[in-house]
Amino acid sequence: MKINSASQQKLVYARPQTSPLKTGSSPIKKNKYLVSSGISTNTKIDNKVSKSTALSHDLISLIKNGANSHIHNQFFDRKLNSRNQFILDINVANSNQNRPKSRQQIQQIAKNKKTDNNLKNHENLIQKQFQKLFDLQKQRQKTHRSPPQIHNRAMSNGDLKPTSDIANKLIEYIKKQSAKQIKGYRSISNPDIILTERRLISKFAVKTQAGMLHTKQEKTNQDSFAIHEKIGNVDNSYLLQVSDGHGINGHEVAQFVQERLPTIIDQLLKSHKMNKKEQDMMIQMILRQAFEKTTKELYKSGIDITYSGATTVCLLVIERTGWCANIGDSRAIIAKQKDGLHVVELSHDQKPDIPREEKRIVQNGGRVQAYSDEEGNPIGPARVWLKNENVPGLAMSRSFGDYVAAQVGVISIPEIIKHTFQNDKFLIMASDGIWEFLDNQWVIDIVYAYYLKNDAEGAVDRLVKEATEAWQKEDEVIDDITCIVAFFN
Repeated sequence: MKINSASQQKLVYARPQTSPLKTGSSPIKKNKYLVSSGISTNTKIDNKVSKSTALSHDLISLIKNGANSHIHNQFFDRKLNSRNQFILDINVANSNQNRPKSRQQIQQIAKNKKTDNNLKNHENLIQKQFQKLFDLQKQRQKTHRSPPQIHNRAMSNGDLKPTSDIANKLIEYIKKQSAKQIKGYRSISNPDIILTERRLISKFAVKTQAGMLHTKQEKTNQDSFAIHEKIGNVDNSYLLQVSDGHGINGHEVAQFVQERLPTIIDQLLKSHKMNKKEQDMMIQMILRQAFEKTTKELYKSGIDITYSGATTVCLLVIERTGWCANIGDSRAIIAKQKDGLHVVELSHDQKPDIPREEKRIVQNGGRVQAYSDEEGNPIGPARVWLKNENVPGLAMSRSFGDYVAAQVGVISIPEIIKHTFQNDKFLIMASDGIWEFLDNQWVIDIVYAYYLKNDAEGAVDRLVKEATEAWQKEDEVIDDITCIVAFFN
C-alpha cells in the first residue's frame, strides 16, 4: 500500500500488531494501572514457582473466606486516603496562588467585575448611538444640489451612502468619544457610570423647489442650502445654511456662497483656539470674518454681480449653543415648548424700511421707496434705489453681491443672534418662498404634528405644498422654495 503523507505513515506505524490468540490465553487485555502481583505467567513450571503459586492460591482462598479481610480493607483505605489528600493538596496550592492576600486586592477584583458589567452596558449604548447616525445617512435627498463636503462627516440628507467604510468610521468615532465618558464603577460619589454626549439634532429633512414664471414656465432654482456636521473638527457641532439668489446671475451667487462660506467658517474655527469664556466673542468674530471674506472672494470670482446677489441665513451650533448669522430675508425660527408651543426667532428680516437700515442707506446716497402706480400709491415692499435713478430696486437691505446696491449702503455684514437650546423642539430654516405668505406660529403648529410622529420628511413636504398653494392664490408667479426642518433631542 502506498502512503501519501508523513501523517499517514505515523498512523500506520502506530497501529497495534495483532496476532491469533494462543490456546489457553485470555482475550481480555491486562489493566496496565494494576500493581504487579509477582505471579509469573511463564508456561515453564519449576519447583520454586509451583510453591509460590501454591502459597498465593492459599492466600487468595483465605481472602475469599473472609480471613484477614480487615487487613485488606485497612490497606485499601490508606491508599485511597493518600490519593485524595494528594489531589486536595494540589487544589489548595492552586487556589492559594489566585487568592487575594489583602483587602485592596479584594476591592480591586470587585471593581473589575463591576467595570466589566459597565462596559457591556456601554457597548449596547454605542450600538444604539451608531444606529441613530446610520438612520440619518439613509434619508433620501430630494431635488437639490449636493453641498460641499468639508470632511467625511459632512451631511446633506443622504449625501453619505451607508457603506461599510462609513459604518466603520462611525463606530470608531463613537467608541473614541464614548470611551472618554467612562468614569469608573458606581459608587456614592460617582452615581453615574457613563455621561453620554446627547446630540442636539436627532433628525432632519430638506426640500427645495424651483419657482414658476408668470408664463407658467418653471424658472431656474436660485436657492441653495448646506448642512454640515462637526464643522471645524468641533465635536457635536453643526452648520445649517440657506441662500436665496436674485437677479440674472442669482443662482451662481447662491451656489458660490453655499460652497465658500461653510469652507471659510471651517478653516477659521480650526485656526482659532478658544476657551469657554472667549467662545461667544470668538464665534461672532469668526462669522463676521467669514462673511467678509466670502464677499471679497465673490468680487474676484468673475460672476457678474452688477444687479445679482443672494441672501443667506446660517446657524452655527456647538453643543447646546447656537449663533445665527443673517443677511437678507431668509429666516430661521425655533419652536420652544414652555406653557405651550412658542416661536423663537433666530433671525430678523432685513428690509430697507427698517429705521436703522433706511438711515444707513440714505446716508450713503440712496433712497428707500416702493413701486408706485400712476396715482403714486405704493405697490409691494420697500426697495433700495439710487438717489436719482430707478435702479436697482432691491427689496432687502443686506445681501452678498449686488454691486450697484452696495454703493448706496446695502452691506453683507451679518446680524448675529445667540441662542441657548433648552426646551426647544425643532428648527425651521427657509428662504422667503416659505415666509412670504405663511405666519411663523402657523408654521410651527403644522410642523409640531409631524414632530410627534418623528416625520421630518412629511413636515418639509407639507410646508412646501402649503407655500406653493399660497403663492398661487396671492400672486401671478411662484418664488423658489427651500426648507430645512431639524428635530432636536
